[in-house]
Amino acid sequence: MASLTPQQQPQHPQQPQQQQQQQQQQQQQQQQEAPIISDELLLDMLQRAEEIECLTTSTQYVGALLRYQQQHVSALLSLPLRRLWDSSLKDAYLLQLKQTPAAAAAAAAAAAAPPAAAAAAAGGAAGAGGAAAGAAGGGAGAGAGGGAGGAGGGAAAGVGESSSNSSNTSSSSSSSSSSDEYAVYPVGGPEYEEI
Repeated sequence: MASLTPQQQPQHPQQPQQQQQQQQQQQQQQQQEAPIISDELLLDMLQRAEEIECLTTSTQYVGALLRYQQQHVSALLSLPLRRLWDSSLKDAYLLQLKQTPAAAAAAAAAAAAPPAAAAAAAGGAAGAGGAAAGAAGGGAGAGAGGGAGGAGGGAAAGVGESSSNSSNTSSSSSSSSSSDEYAVYPVGGPEYEEI
C-alpha cells in the first residue's frame, strides 16, 4: 500500500499537462480553420454585388445572381449592400467588420452611418405623403415619399436619399415610379437593400 501511493502521485500532475496540450492543439486547429478575408476580397464582393443588383431581372441574369448568392451568402448577409455608396462609408463598414461586436457598436455610433429611410404610406387619398428620418450619430438624413391616388389605391413611389458627413457632403438621389424598384427592408439599425 505504501509503495502504491508514491507511484500514483506523479500520474496526477501529468494529466493536467496532457489536457493542456490537447487544448493547445485544438486551439491551433481552430485558428488554422478560421477564414481570412482581405480588404481586396471584400471590396471585390461589394462591387460584384452592386453590379448584379443593378442588372435587370431577366432570365439570363437570374442564374448568375443565384450562383453568387450561394457562393458568398454568409459574407453578403454581414455586408450592408447599397447601390449608391460613398467610399468613406465603405471604408467605415470594412473597419467595423474587422472589429469585435462591442468595438463595432462604438464605431458605428461615432462614424457616419448610411441614412435610415423611413417609409411613408398614404392610403385612400389623392395626395402624396412623405416622411424623413435622421440616421443616429452622423447627422445623415433620408426622405421617402409615397402617394396613393384614387379610391382604388393605385400607388406611385419616389425615393430620395441624402447623406452628409462632417468632412464632406455628398448627396445622391434616385427616383422611379416603376413598381420593380428595389425595396428597402429594416434589419437591425440602418436599412438594408436586398439584392
